[in-house]
Amino acid sequence: MPKQLQIESLKRIFKSLNPEVGVDLIDWEAHVDAVLTMPENRLELSIAYPAYRWFADEAEMKDVKNEALQELTDQLDYMITVVPEEAQTQFKEVFDDYLSKIRFSLERKLHFSHLKKQIAALQKQLEQSKEKKGPLPKPPEPPKSPTWTTRLENKLRDVFSASLTREGFSPTKFLPEYRVELEALRTLPTEDEMVRAVEAFAGEIVTREQARKIRPPRLREERPPPERIYRPRPEFREEREGEEWGAPFAAPTYPPRSMSEMPFPRNPAGIELDIIRDRFLYDLMNCGIYSPQNFLPQFEKNFAQVLFKSWDDMRRGYDLLVEQLCKGVEARYPAELRALPYESIEEGVYWLVSQKRFESAEEIAAELHELGTPTTAEEVRRFIRIGYEQKVPNFVIVTREYLEKLLGEPLY
Repeated sequence: MPKQLQIESLKRIFKSLNPEVGVDLIDWEAHVDAVLTMPENRLELSIAYPAYRWFADEAEMKDVKNEALQELTDQLDYMITVVPEEAQTQFKEVFDDYLSKIRFSLERKLHFSHLKKQIAALQKQLEQSKEKKGPLPKPPEPPKSPTWTTRLENKLRDVFSASLTREGFSPTKFLPEYRVELEALRTLPTEDEMVRAVEAFAGEIVTREQARKIRPPRLREERPPPERIYRPRPEFREEREGEEWGAPFAAPTYPPRSMSEMPFPRNPAGIELDIIRDRFLYDLMNCGIYSPQNFLPQFEKNFAQVLFKSWDDMRRGYDLLVEQLCKGVEARYPAELRALPYESIEEGVYWLVSQKRFESAEEIAAELHELGTPTTAEEVRRFIRIGYEQKVPNFVIVTREYLEKLLGEPLY
C-alpha cells in the first residue's frame, strides 16, 4: 500500500481509539515508512508513541503482530524462490535469522524497521540478479553477538535495576526473572539492542506489578441470623431515684446524645458502644431471646462497624437491628441510611468495573446501593467514560469491549 494511503488509514484508526487527541500530534511522515506494511507501521508507531492507544485491546494487538509476521514470512518464502537451488540453504539461514530477530523485537516492543529495510534491499538485489542473469548477490552474514564480558553483564543489570527503581520497585525481587530472560538477551547482535530489550522487559514488569497493586475496598460479609420466634417486647420499669436495694433491675439506657467529639460520618465510639451493647442484650432478652450474647456478632457487623451519617441515624439503625432480630428476620442495615463507605462514588465504580463480574451499568448501580452508596446507572456510565478517558489504574485489566458492554454503546 502506498505511503499516503497508509497514513490516511492509520489516522482513522488512531482517531477512533483516541477521540480526545488530535491526529496532528503524530509525525506521520517521519514514522510511517513505505518499506513497511500497514501492520508493521502500526506496530512501529505504537513503540514510538506508547502514550496513545493503537489497538482496541490485547487481542487486536496480537492479531496485528500475527498479520505482520505472516506477511514477512510470505515475503521471505517468495524471496527463496528467486535464489538458485544450490544457494537456497545458505539464504534460508539468513532469512530464518531475520524472521527470528523481528519476532523477538515484536515481543519486546523494539523497533525493527532497520531489519525490514535490509530484507527489502536484499530482495531488490535478488530480483535484479534474476532479470539480468548476473552473479548472485552474496547473502549478508548474520552479525555476531558482542563478546560477553563482565562489563557488559554489569551494564545490563544496572539498566534493569535503574528502570525498576525509577518506578518505585525493588529490582532484587525480580532478579530471578531477569536471569531467565538473560539467556535470550545474549543472542542479540548488538549491545544497543540488548540495552533496549532490557528496558522493554523492565517496562513489562512495571506494568504487570502496577496492575496487581489494585486492591478492593474492604467489604463486610453478611450472614443471616438463626430463626427466632417473635415475641412482643414487654414494658419494663426504669430505675427511679431513691429506690431501695432489692428494687426491680434498672434497665440500661441508650445514650440520649452523642458522647464523642468525633465528627460524623463515623462508627459508634468506644464509650458509646459499651453502654449501647448492654442495652442491646437487655432488649433482646425482653423480646424472648434467652441467649442474647449469641447475637453480639450481629451487633458488631450491623451496628458497631457501620458508618452512620448522624446521631439520629445511629439510633434508627439500632432500633431497626433489635426489631429485626426479635422478629427472627435477616439483620441487615438499610443501604440508604449508611454513610458512604468510599471516599467517592467514582472510586466505587472504578473498583466494581475492575472485578469484571457485571453485565451492565444497572447491575453496578444496584451493587453500590447494597454497599451503601446509592447512585444511578447513568451516573455509573458517566464515571466509566471518565475512567476510560483518564486511563485510571483499575481499567488496566479490563478491555474496551467490556466497558462498551457495561455502557450499552460504543466508546468514542
